[in-house]
Amino acid sequence: PQDHPDDIPYPGGAPRPPYDATGWTLAYQMGVKFDRMIDGFDGPFERIPDLIKPAAGKVTATKGVAGYILNHQQNDAFVATNRLLAAKEEVFWLKAPLTVGTVTYPAGAIFVSARPTTKPVLDKIAADLGMNIEAVSAKPTGDALKLKPVRLALWDRYGGSMDSGWIRWILEQAYPITFDVVYAPTLDAGDLNAKYDVIIFPNGSIP
Repeated sequence: PQDHPDDIPYPGGAPRPPYDATGWTLAYQMGVKFDRMIDGFDGPFERIPDLIKPAAGKVTATKGVAGYILNHQQNDAFVATNRLLAAKEEVFWLKAPLTVGTVTYPAGAIFVSARPTTKPVLDKIAADLGMNIEAVSAKPTGDALKLKPVRLALWDRYGGSMDSGWIRWILEQAYPITFDVVYAPTLDAGDLNAKYDVIIFPNGSIP
């Protein structure tokens, strides 16, 4: 936890805000329970030199498959969604919770219609990302948003923008997706609707 002191420039004045007002403790962001170890400790531990690939997930089977459910609470569900859309699969975002057997998926679960091409795509996603994907015998009946690839652009300035750079890293590395980096001449030329569905303007891009 961050404990910022009261930095008051003069009696009765408003406190100066801290330089870094956001806590970056990953466990708090991700809801992970942890213990803070102050004293030294030992045990039968093994040093891990680098990131470890998650154990492969699996795609469960059922009779008469109508589609598959992905839990959107996993970060890699967004990577999986981008891969499915790139493979031209039919993907839906469910607007209400869905119960399958003893498991209840919250609103936002991803439903993928079963096609001849779908299972191999999902098998690779499960193996690569460590996701468990559940087959269902009936398409969910609640409201759903059909997802589609978007023609995406990201603003940047000559010389570079730190905010744009961070977003670019996320789009390239964290949730790989196709996009264009655009500069002022592209925006000034107009007719943007013909090229893009979404343009991301980070902080500092619009005066």
